[in-house]
Amino acid sequence: MRNFVLLGILLAFSIGSATAQRTTSVLAPGQSATAPLKLLQTIPLPGVDGALDHMAVDPQRQRLFIPAEQHGTVEVLDLKTGSRIRTISAARWPSTVIYHQQSNEIFVSDRADGNARFSMARLMNW
Repeated sequence: MRNFVLLGILLAFSIGSATAQRTTSVLAPGQSATAPLKLLQTIPLPGVDGALDHMAVDPQRQRLFIPAEQHGTVEVLDLKTGSRIRTISAARWPSTVIYHQQSNEIFVSDRADGNARFSMARLMNW
């Protein structure tokens, strides 16, 4: 019983400490209180619904690779022009994309059937 009480006290202290850290913001000298992120661009993806996360970026060619999980595609965007340049339909439930710059390949995880499957695609100069 004593262990449970001690565990409860430690848990309450941890939660309280985490909450205090989250709500307390200390600015460094010369730092302003502006938002840490600035919206640079919005690229519409008509017909692509659902969560879009676990993306990869190609900084050299300025491409963004977005796994559209519910849509079953990987969307390739051109960040220079702000347009979709390709839709890859190789996975049923793509959840994560990793870009390998040296080989110009993407690796896509597919979790459609509860298993982790990984696919690779060599990209063209698009």
